[in-house]
Amino acid sequence: MTNGNAVDGGEVTRATSKRRTADWQAQLLQSEKRLRGFVAASNDVIYRMSPDWTEMLELDGRGFISDTEQARRDWLSDYIHPDDQNRVQAAIAEAIRTKSVFELEHRVKRWDGTLGWTLSRAIPLLDDDGEISEWFGAASDITARRQALDDLARVIADSERQKNFYESLISNTPDLVYAFDRNYRFLFANDALLKMWDRSLAESIGKRLIEVGYEPWHAEMHEREIDRVVATKQPIRGEVGFHTPLWVGVPMTIFSHRSWTRTVRFSPSPEQPATSRTSSARKNICSFS
Repeated sequence: MTNGNAVDGGEVTRATSKRRTADWQAQLLQSEKRLRGFVAASNDVIYRMSPDWTEMLELDGRGFISDTEQARRDWLSDYIHPDDQNRVQAAIAEAIRTKSVFELEHRVKRWDGTLGWTLSRAIPLLDDDGEISEWFGAASDITARRQALDDLARVIADSERQKNFYESLISNTPDLVYAFDRNYRFLFANDALLKMWDRSLAESIGKRLIEVGYEPWHAEMHEREIDRVVATKQPIRGEVGFHTPLWVGVPMTIFSHRSWTRTVRFSPSPEQPATSRTSSARKNICSFS
């Protein structure tokens, strides 16, 4: 009886284990079907990986990358850009360690041999013991978005180079260049103007004309000119007298829809001594929408 009971107990244990395995396999199959059904509604690439990612078990490339119908170990070198392989492996190692979702943007070799970008996500499928049995993943083609981002980065870099060039040009010219916002506050003043004011840029940005030393009538006149250019989007030409110790000149102002900029070019006046005086200068306020 004892031996019989032992045998009976062993058979029960084996039967229970087989049932658990069958149940787990059925659940796994059902999970995969649900995942496939979800992904099938999109154009995403579908793939399956072994627990440690050493083998790609299956890949449906969806016309984006080449299909894999049989397990293969060379998937990393065959699909992933060499410069991205270390990042991919590091992300995989972390996902395996934490049994969490793998997610990464990286470059891939497309079916036609060209390079593309993908956003790849994979989830671990766990057995009854909580161990990873395989990975089920989906990858979307984000090549167009990444190319747009790269193009934008190039445009920004070109714009920054142009900005630096013009700032260098403006800062090194003896002409006076400055810009206002629509509230008549300074947005920029070049070095020549700051030197004349005996102020730093930090002391000038955000200040109005009268706050940097303009006489009230002079500041009021320029503010009304700005208002007129904003309202009409038309050039304004006129003359104004101003105090200057050594120079007379012709100011030119350019207005845009958000701010306006004035450049003043001065030349020595041989007719006046090197003393403070009032002189007459023409000004030209131009606009473009």
